[in-house]
Amino acid sequence: MTRLARSGSRYSGRRRVSASVRPYLIAHERAKAAKDFAFRQFAGLVALSVLGDLR
Repeated sequence: MTRLARSGSRYSGRRRVSASVRPYLIAHERAKAAKDFAFRQFAGLVALSVLGDLR
């Protein structure tokens, strides 16, 4: 097993991807991160409102 493959299968396949697809992958990851962030913010707001109601 090469050092590159062991360093993380996440990035080993990324280098072989053609340059035309790379921007799409980056945008996809950014959208995924933004969605996770928005969901966390929403969950936090819901938790705060529920805690406020319980008080």
